[in-house]
Amino acid sequence: QLRERQYYDLRPFDHKALSDLAEQTIREKLSALAAHITEQVRKDEWVKASLRNSDIPSYNPSFTGRIDDLIAIRRDLALGVAGITTVVHGLGGIGKTELALAYAHAYAHTYPGGCSFVNCAGSQDWRTVLERLGDKKGWSYSDHIRSNVERHFSALVRSMHDHSSTEGRMLIVCDNVDEPALFSQSSISELRLQGDLIHELFTSRLEAKSRNDLSAVRWHALDELEIYEATQLLEELVG
Repeated sequence: QLRERQYYDLRPFDHKALSDLAEQTIREKLSALAAHITEQVRKDEWVKASLRNSDIPSYNPSFTGRIDDLIAIRRDLALGVAGITTVVHGLGGIGKTELALAYAHAYAHTYPGGCSFVNCAGSQDWRTVLERLGDKKGWSYSDHIRSNVERHFSALVRSMHDHSSTEGRMLIVCDNVDEPALFSQSSISELRLQGDLIHELFTSRLEAKSRNDLSAVRWHALDELEIYEATQLLEELVG
């Protein structure tokens, strides 16, 4: 036992092993850095593409709170379920449009195809909505196509898909929708949404009328601001 306690296993120090370990650590750090830079460059390119393709109104610097609502909307839109759209609904003046715009600005880097804002008040069908979108995007068609409602609608849908396929995922903010038919599954199916290239975010005072509506739309009820959020907003407005 005394021999075991006094025994020391002395070996020559392996400088090469230490050097190899340091080199491996450096390589791992460089690899992680390269991956980080690549990701940042990719996001930067997406942001530039989004700015080039977007016509969304400017961000409201007074926007405050609603973090949970933004997270919920992102969760719904990012599920990647074809044909599913999200509707922010609530009383007039409660902040539906501001929330939708805040979402568009917060996640613009994920929409290289751009974020478009379409005022849908008075729109009775998707052709009217897409016409307004097409005007913003500069889509033009011959008189032969425009003279026929079905041909014109098909051309608009095709232009929307061509844009997202070429430029990347796009967000369409459909503001102030007052026609329930736009939310129906049969109506949305006419857009032939597939994959995850087109996200639709609605604002409306309308309520979900039936379970059939829920199969095509995710409804997000917007309530009044919490007391602390309202206080923070007032403080920012009055300076």
